Amino acid sequence: MRVPAGQPPLPPGDRVIRDGTLTRVTRDTPEAGGERPVERLTYFTDAVTAIALTLLALELPVPHGDTESQLWHSFGAEWADSYLPFLLSFVVIAAFWWAHHELYARISYLGPGLASINALFLLMIVMLPYATRVLSEVGRHQVAVVLYATVLGVLGFTMSAMGRLVLRRGWLRDPDTDAPRVRSSSIRMLGTGVVFLVSIPVAFWSPTAARYIWFVLILGSLFSGAATRRRRV
Repeated sequence: MRVPAGQPPLPPGDRVIRDGTLTRVTRDTPEAGGERPVERLTYFTDAVTAIALTLLALELPVPHGDTESQLWHSFGAEWADSYLPFLLSFVVIAAFWWAHHELYARISYLGPGLASINALFLLMIVMLPYATRVLSEVGRHQVAVVLYATVLGVLGFTMSAMGRLVLRRGWLRDPDTDAPRVRSSSIRMLGTGVVFLVSIPVAFWSPTAARYIWFVLILGSLFSGAATRRRRV
């Protein structure tokens, strides 16, 4: 990108960013230790996500019984209420982590507002183990389904908001190559958030029906991702 007329040559690490009609110079140099702000935020997000995944497993119930038959029966009895929500949450966190990784690998500058949205994203990530526990213990009631759907709905919106902000401010490393992928991911994350929030009013009619909507969404995302990968190959 060209430097505006009259602007002295930019030192290494400086860039010109178009912000509406305003042209300004910003610095994205490594901090102490050789890490850029984007990398530091990415590492922190990875650590928080790993802790959330670990907390999911810590909440799993242990089968009880005195005989093999009783233990297997206890394990099967907990499947729908405890183990299935755990698997759902694990897949969801992994999917959002990967979307976050794909986005931040393409970002060249940690601009204003991006860290704040990322903080909201992390808040929902650390809330998900709690929402999963509530879903496991009182999942047949409206409050559990509404809480879980709200957390995942906000997760979808925050991921979409980060992608749209990066596109609007021009903070991508290679706009020509990265913009279409970031735009597609942003739309997909927005759709995910909408589906989960739409399931909230459904939960007031039938919590079970709302949960089926989630699984249809997960299966659809898996098939969509597989089809996208095949097209890229």
